[in-house]
Parts: sequence; C-alpha cells; structure tokens
Amino acid sequence: MSPIMARSAGIFFAALLILLAASAPASGTCTLSVSDSGYVTDANGIFVLNNIAYIASTSSHGKLSVMPVNPIASGNSYDVTNSAFDVFVSGSTAYMTEGSFGVEVVNAANGGNQGWCPNWDSNLFAIGIYNSGSYAYVGAAGGTTGGCLVVLSLTNPNLPSASAPIASGPMNSGGGGLCVTNDKIYLATDNGVDVFSLSNPANPHTIILFLYQAAHMMFMYSVPMPTSFGDLMLLPVNPMWWSWTLLIQALRQTVMMIAIRLTLYNSIMERYTSSIQAPGIRAKALMARTHSRN
Repeated sequence: MSPIMARSAGIFFAALLILLAASAPASGTCTLSVSDSGYVTDANGIFVLNNIAYIASTSSHGKLSVMPVNPIASGNSYDVTNSAFDVFVSGSTAYMTEGSFGVEVVNAANGGNQGWCPNWDSNLFAIGIYNSGSYAYVGAAGGTTGGCLVVLSLTNPNLPSASAPIASGPMNSGGGGLCVTNDKIYLATDNGVDVFSLSNPANPHTIILFLYQAAHMMFMYSVPMPTSFGDLMLLPVNPMWWSWTLLIQALRQTVMMIAIRLTLYNSIMERYTSSIQAPGIRAKALMARTHSRN
C-alpha cells in the first residue's frame, strides 16, 4: 500500500471513530449508518469544531466535506482548487493545505475561495496545518533537508504570509502532520517527530528530536515511530518526563559506547601483544632446538 493510500485509509477510519464517539449517547450505545459517513472518499485530514467535521480530500481533484456529527447526518462536499491534504477551521474560515500550491483560504460553510498564501514557495509541498493565535504552522515536504516547518502570519486572515522555512526531518514518504500544545509544535517526519518551542511564536526553534533510527544516538532519545501516513502514535508531552528520560537514555547510551570502545580496544591490544610476543616465542623455540642438537 502506498503512503498516500495508507494515510487516506488511516484518516478515513480515524474520522469514522470520531463520528462514532461524537454520536454516542450517555448510555454508551450508538448506531451508525455507513451511508452517513462513507460517501467521503480519499480523505486526508479532518478537523472537528462545534459538532461539525471538516474533511479535506483529494476526491475529484480536491474537496472540503462538511458533516454534522451530533447527531450524525449526511453532509455536503464542496470543490476546492486543488487536491487537499489537511484542514484547520477558525470561526467561519477553513485553511486547507494543497501540496505545491500552498494554503488556500475558503469559506468553511460552502468551500468558496477567500484567498491564498501569496508568497508560498512552490518547491515546498504543504501537507499538514495547525492554527494557533495569530499564526498558522504548516508541515511541508521539500527544502534542504527534505522537510520543513513554515510559519504563516494571519495578520490578514485571507492572505496568510509565509516566513522562511525552518528545516526539519524529511517528509519524503510520510509525515507532515502536526499539533500545537503547551507552547510547543509536534511535527511528524520520516524520522519520527520534531518538537519546536513556541517561546517566540513567529520564529519556533527545535528543542528535541524523537528519532525512529538513532544512528548517531549519543544524547538522543530513540522510540519506535510510525512508518506510514496511516499510523497513529501517542507520545508523552510532559517536559519533566523528557528530562528524566533523556538523562537516563543518555547515560545508558554513554555506557554502551564506552563498553563498545573498550571491547574494540581490548581486541586491538590482544592482537598487538600477540604480534609482539610471536617473534620472541619463535626465537626461544629455535634456541631450544639448537641446544638439543648440541
């Protein structure tokens, strides 16, 4: 299954679970008709606000689907300009990522175009988006490392302005999804998750990496990470948990590195010692044979 297909399947089932949860009454039982939600195809991103689910999809070149979730009812789909990969809704405005075309601003109620990010770099492929305060944050493939975080200023909500991309892990086969919480941005990449501080919301900076493969593992915390768009993983976001875990992990890996180097050192010294002793042993053996002949 391709990454895009995997993500579509994962998002579809995630949307289904959200719809189920939203429709469950207090008694804990619910009934869902597949016809109420199954008409959404090629779903990529979903955002729920005020009991309305907004779904971004690549169906028929690109759509915004709007569905009530409490109670569940058939909704409507509206054409957007390009294939849509994610959506974030603020008030009556929806911000939709559309690959190399960047971010389109549409009316959340009917999909009508309200504007674009005018200075989006077409070499970057916009995937995920999350709004926080006066800024929107976009996870995009491309750039010098194969992935980046792009900050959009929402001073003019219909014409978000992009700043220079901030390098992140690559997003060539997955990643791009992101979330903002506790003054931090969590950005999924091919390698795992990059975490950025929002101490300056206009200019986030990397504070930690969760790596899928820690080739250079000194002082890095390594955890298994998703390998396709369709996977979901929950990570603790308590800074105190990070500090203790990182310290323990760093100490453990430091001990491992020391042990490996000691093993290599001992192996080299044994070979060196053997090479030094060998001529002496051969000389003593020759002297012993000469003595016996005499």
